[in-house]
Amino acid sequence: MAYRVARRSLLLAAPWTAFGGWAFGADGVQRNAAGEAFMSVALFSDIGAMKVPADRHIVRTTGHSIPGEGGGWYAETSASGETAFRRQSADGRWFELTETRPRVEQFGALGDDYEADTAGWQAAIDYIGARGGGVIYGSRPTYCLKSLNVISDKVVLDFRGARILARPAFVDEGEVRGAPVIHARGREEGPISISAIDESGTLSVASGMGVNLAVGQLVRIHQDVRLLAWNSGLAPGAFYKARGRGEINRIKAVHGDRIVLSNKLERRYGPDAKIFAIRPLEGFRILNIGGLEEVDPGDAFKGDVETLGAAPHLIAVALAVAPRVENVRAGGYQLAAVYFQHCEAPIVERCEFSDAFRPTLGGHGYGVRFHRCRGGVARTLVGRKLRHLVDDVQSLDTLSTRNVAFQGLNGQYKTHGFGAKRFRSLDDQNHGGDKGWDIGNATFAGDDDTIIENPSGGGASIQVDFSCGSDGLLVLNPRFEGAVQAIVARAGARNLTVRGGVITMSGGSRAAVVVRSKLYLTDKYARPCANVTIVDLDIQAASTAPDASALDIDCRGTIVVRNISVDAAAPLAGLRLSTTLRADRVSVVDNRIWGVSGPRWVTVGKSPTAYELRGNDFRPTGSIGAATPAPGV
Repeated sequence: MAYRVARRSLLLAAPWTAFGGWAFGADGVQRNAAGEAFMSVALFSDIGAMKVPADRHIVRTTGHSIPGEGGGWYAETSASGETAFRRQSADGRWFELTETRPRVEQFGALGDDYEADTAGWQAAIDYIGARGGGVIYGSRPTYCLKSLNVISDKVVLDFRGARILARPAFVDEGEVRGAPVIHARGREEGPISISAIDESGTLSVASGMGVNLAVGQLVRIHQDVRLLAWNSGLAPGAFYKARGRGEINRIKAVHGDRIVLSNKLERRYGPDAKIFAIRPLEGFRILNIGGLEEVDPGDAFKGDVETLGAAPHLIAVALAVAPRVENVRAGGYQLAAVYFQHCEAPIVERCEFSDAFRPTLGGHGYGVRFHRCRGGVARTLVGRKLRHLVDDVQSLDTLSTRNVAFQGLNGQYKTHGFGAKRFRSLDDQNHGGDKGWDIGNATFAGDDDTIIENPSGGGASIQVDFSCGSDGLLVLNPRFEGAVQAIVARAGARNLTVRGGVITMSGGSRAAVVVRSKLYLTDKYARPCANVTIVDLDIQAASTAPDASALDIDCRGTIVVRNISVDAAAPLAGLRLSTTLRADRVSVVDNRIWGVSGPRWVTVGKSPTAYELRGNDFRPTGSIGAATPAPGV
């Protein structure tokens, strides 16, 4: 489109408009800062009833829908078609808003009506998107919104602390439907069939299809399969009807129909796998929402939480590169406050999420979910009474850092058992509630290579739960108080290491570290764990539970307990090892265990193939469990 306005007027623009201030010229004609004559009307709608003099190519309004609210500058344009920012004059000419920093009031959003506010914000998004992006500001204290869509790059929504009353779920012809309050998304092309695939990162596509793929392009790999349990001996109920496996990647090279990816494939794919070419949304940001709350639709909506276009999340972003959500407060909602899907390097920071509706239901009450993303970051979040504060589903290299959760209804830092890899939690906290960190799920697909560094908190039933075929958890320097069970591995989890830190047992605490086969109290899903290492851990034990012990580790493979200290201020068992399962190797070396009642310093139920017990300091002295050497060795 072309505006019939001198370029000089744009260069002399004031910060908020393309035309700066105005004054009456010596001839009594209104002129802008560049000296160009313009016509004044009261409202945007009045343009349609006015004949603009032929020598005037600029119109100034004092309001959009009501006087004094949303006034702006409009320039004659070659574009046509009526919108919330373009209007045809009575003499057939078109005038379009030409603000460099538009406010949503200039599109009719006045903060008091769902239809007008939604239409106004959407018009502002379309306006700025068509101009290559920019910042859209709100200046009202409250807005009422249904659902907004962002499909253009470099769009930034700055609500400036406004409160949003949202209605993402609604009844339509007797059926409950839903859509995200803010839905930002890129687009994708495909699918393209894969004829051969190499886990190192090379694949072949159907003949002639590779020409649509370019070096540096983001792609999505997908296969519709049921994720099987890691052990085929599980009952049929342990199989999970998943929506397939997938990941995003980038193209490093294209050689005809052979594609080389930048990263090795993280998952295994069969011959029916597909590849999609992503045209990602870039530069999208949401800033400064002072309160985002949903009108509670009751129990009527239980929709598909992973189909973003149909699920009433608050903020949903898909197929995007480096999207950011910053400084948002959400309290009173049902599904996810922020949902990223198939995104590269998404970031959510400085947000508070609380008081979700029905957080005991699956899919309800999430702070942020990363679904098949790569390199996501969640930092400086606060969550209260949520199902999960940070949720990772099949994502790669997610970082959760400096977040704080209170009174959660489930694992606050959660990987969902679909094959997440390299999830890292750094300096996160959990206080009270059911669980802090929850790695794995009864899908038994497992989540691998997790690091939890410097976790802290108190009062939860379980602080760290590592389960269901997950492989590789390193817990560094935990600081936990008062958990019933501080760190638990169960149901086939493998390769747990706890290094450093302090765990304080009190009240009804049962153990600092527990490893067992059962997932629940029954034998359903029971599978042996393997390989546990506990090093440099300080356990302060004042538990009054009759069956309490410092460590209760029953697994196969290797058990290593080295250089830990136990100070027991109440009677409890010291180390219970291999009570029902025979380990290949047990090593208990250079530990200090004080205050444990005599014969229960170290109890080994099943003699391991190799057993090492030396350099330990046990007090008070006395015999230790059967089949163990003398104390103090």
